[in-house]
Amino acid sequence: MPTRLTPQTITNVSAEVINSILNSGSIDYRTYIPQETQPNAESIREVGRIIMDSPNLRNNFVTDLINRVIKVYVSSKSYESPTERLKKGMLELGETVEDIFVNMAEAELYDPDVAETDVWKQRIPDIKAAFYVINYQVKYPVTIRNEQLRAAFTTQDGVYDLIERIYQQLYTADAYDDFNMCKYMIAYQLVNGNIKAVPCTAPTSPDNVRAAVTTIKATSNKMTFHKADYTIAGVANHALHSEQTLLLSADFDAAVDVEVLAAAFNMSKAEFMGKRLLIDSFGSIDKRRLAAVAPYLCTNIVYQTAENGIQRVVSADLKYITDAQLAALDAVPAVLIDDNFVQEYDRLLTMEDIRNPSGLYTNAFYHVWRTYATSPFAPAAVFDTTSGTPAVTSITLSPTAASGVTGGAVSFVASVAATGFISRAVTWSVTGANSDDTVIDASGTLHIGADETATSLTVTATSNATPAVSASATVTVADNLTVYNGQVAQA
Repeated sequence: MPTRLTPQTITNVSAEVINSILNSGSIDYRTYIPQETQPNAESIREVGRIIMDSPNLRNNFVTDLINRVIKVYVSSKSYESPTERLKKGMLELGETVEDIFVNMAEAELYDPDVAETDVWKQRIPDIKAAFYVINYQVKYPVTIRNEQLRAAFTTQDGVYDLIERIYQQLYTADAYDDFNMCKYMIAYQLVNGNIKAVPCTAPTSPDNVRAAVTTIKATSNKMTFHKADYTIAGVANHALHSEQTLLLSADFDAAVDVEVLAAAFNMSKAEFMGKRLLIDSFGSIDKRRLAAVAPYLCTNIVYQTAENGIQRVVSADLKYITDAQLAALDAVPAVLIDDNFVQEYDRLLTMEDIRNPSGLYTNAFYHVWRTYATSPFAPAAVFDTTSGTPAVTSITLSPTAASGVTGGAVSFVASVAATGFISRAVTWSVTGANSDDTVIDASGTLHIGADETATSLTVTATSNATPAVSASATVTVADNLTVYNGQVAQA
């Protein structure tokens, strides 16, 4: 089971930090460094003189400062990011999370006449599973120079100030990237129509805001009933009011009275504030930053090489999400999710440091490994303010015509154009085949049977959301066997 780290509050008394490191330090360190029983600026300067005059003591102090103080604060602070409520916690062991869903049992009529045979019949449970793996591994570097460390001992609060400067930059970077990743996960599911879109009045006036709140309340109520309308996998599930989280855009949150929303959820304002999560905008994804920490989510990444040889991302495009879709996401007022919809787990939060004697500094690296995913079994809904009913408008296949051979394969890609937040998924089919082995899989790859006798096949992609919209391509089939010098051989 994942465990959530307890937030730690850093003390602003340098002497307490020095004493905490002293208590966990080496024997030599405890021998030479006095306990700060009457902390003042002069005694702290004396401790600093002893530490800075001995390379071994200085290295011991810096290592413990990084690993016993800064790491603890930074790791615990990760649970104070904007999306901290969605985080499940730290998984100590294993790399894979298994999300298991068991469907409802089917009812059967009571019939004593068939009881003797019916009792032995097997009813295999309908079990579905999703697996989440580590898909995020980054590090945040920080450098502590000798002059910084020496200056920290010149004032009574100097050590505390040094720690705060170091851990704040690490925590801020981690929290920002975590928030950015969460927004991308949700945005990806929205633009691909995997989250049910509920038509909603744009909150442009007080009356429209009230209408939007009514829509949110109705959807929240409907989500408490066991149905398949709100899950990505199309399985029947429910989420009680206490198990729901409402993600609000900053603009919508400013327009709506929180007490009105709380009443819509049948909660007090204090209770509702714990179920409300503020998002600046569902389309405000930092593409440059995302490319730096998760390049597999971006395309057309442009790098700039600094003088020290480190590459930095200058610009990037999101994978699977266009700029036009980001603009549409900016208009989304709210998303309602089950607390289990976002599957985020910490896998590794650790600090490593190394001393550079030539440069008189210590480099430290804060390593963060996580799992980011969304559950296909947890209910979710997006409130869509775009005009008209979401629909798939067209499908284009690539290629539109192709050649294949018996026993071979041909791959197709379907580009789906749509309005609103609607599923872009398609169902593939093939007609004209004479062989049972000629099939097309869910990814759009046509496998032609070795015994196929048809010379022409038709591949069709049909929209799941709007079945009236489809596109087809023709495949000309050639026999893969030819006669060479009087012998039958593979072509």
